[in-house]
Amino acid sequence: MEAVDVIRAKRDRGELTDDQIDGVIDGFVNGAVADYQMSALAMAILLNGITTHGHPRALLGALAHGFALWEAMRLSATLPYGHLIQHTLANSSEWSSFPENHGLLSQWKSHAEGSFSGNFEHAWTQTVSELLALLEKSLAGINAGAISLDSKVLEDLGCFDRKTNGAGTVCAAAAVYLASKYAPDPQNGLVEAANLKGADTDTIASMAGSLLGVVAGIEWLQRYRNQLQDESYITRLAQRLEAIQLDQVESSGAVSSTNKPSHAVDRFMANLRDGKPKDTLEIPDGRKASVENILSLKTSSPNLVGKQWELKTEDGQILYFKKLERKAKDTIQLEDAVGTKEPTRSRRKGLGFRVKIKAVKLIVRSLERSRWFYQDMLGLKVTRESKTLVNFGEFLTLVTRDHAGEAESKEDAISTHAILCLECSDIQACHDRLRTLVEVKVTSVHDRAGRKAFKCVDMDGNVLEIFESVPKKPLLPDQQP
Repeated sequence: MEAVDVIRAKRDRGELTDDQIDGVIDGFVNGAVADYQMSALAMAILLNGITTHGHPRALLGALAHGFALWEAMRLSATLPYGHLIQHTLANSSEWSSFPENHGLLSQWKSHAEGSFSGNFEHAWTQTVSELLALLEKSLAGINAGAISLDSKVLEDLGCFDRKTNGAGTVCAAAAVYLASKYAPDPQNGLVEAANLKGADTDTIASMAGSLLGVVAGIEWLQRYRNQLQDESYITRLAQRLEAIQLDQVESSGAVSSTNKPSHAVDRFMANLRDGKPKDTLEIPDGRKASVENILSLKTSSPNLVGKQWELKTEDGQILYFKKLERKAKDTIQLEDAVGTKEPTRSRRKGLGFRVKIKAVKLIVRSLERSRWFYQDMLGLKVTRESKTLVNFGEFLTLVTRDHAGEAESKEDAISTHAILCLECSDIQACHDRLRTLVEVKVTSVHDRAGRKAFKCVDMDGNVLEIFESVPKKPLLPDQQP
């Protein structure tokens, strides 16, 4: 370490007494002399940041957040109200400089100049001013105390503006504001961060959560540990990171593949398709993983087949892989021959009668509660209702068990579940809204058959598959009215 080398040289020349050396050591222990360590942390943040981001907003947001974490970790007493924001503002020179004397960063900057018309430095300086202004707004919100509204402060920061809500500067300022305000109540602070409709919730929640974890400890998180995928793996990873010294390089134990990445992926997918439960495979990053489970997936097309593999790596991480493939022609022809495909229109005519879907009835425990869910939370319009049913338009009707009558016993009614397919014009807003309900289970948004979708289970166990609406194709000139 450079600082240690300087101290040793001064001692050897007789420029430092033993008492002075003890004072310097105390300074290191108490965090008073941490310039070297903070500069090393800033370097690590930048080297990680440039692998995925190029704009100063992302890099400076990460640097400011890293400094706030650094400061929170060094505090031994109770965190003073607003201290993190104040200290990050007052010490901006420690985190806002771009190091010029690092070979790799210098090379990266010379390439980045091309994306900023040769004026990367101006963009960097401008972004520093932008971030400082955002931190000033965060501090003003904290100083306003109980009279400040989180929504107003976060709106002023640009959290809900589609042009700025994903910027690293905005997320960093929002995270340090929420962590400062909710330091005495970290659980509600994290819930608030994760449910900011229209904001970059995953980024803000992870950043605010890390600050709250340092400030408030981890006891408040213990009740959620069993629900977290890869909890033991993440814990071991954190413990390994904690044990690494700043200037120490640790190997993960994985053996890097000597083949091109694309070749490694192709070989892995070929082995995965042929794999069976309990087989051991090498994943593209060099680690070994065992096949824990293989599931068949439903697809939206009769000509597609889907599979999902669950793998567990040797160091305990759970990985999921999904693959959709077209059925072979001979398989499709065989299914058609044995009648597994949907009957054609000519076959339907031969039945002698026609059936038309008029309504789907869901049996619910509480008509009022379910009406509220489907009307107020999902926005479906009630077209007809009575004491025993609520109708939403052409197809969907909620009914009580009494309305089911003799068709089912009460025991059957309780265990009867349905799967509803719905379309939504703003799937992310719908997803964020449903996630606020404790009694409703909601999956994450994922791509399904080329569209974003997610599933949720209502209060009565009915599954809702919610897809984003397919945009209407514009009319051609000869189709215009």
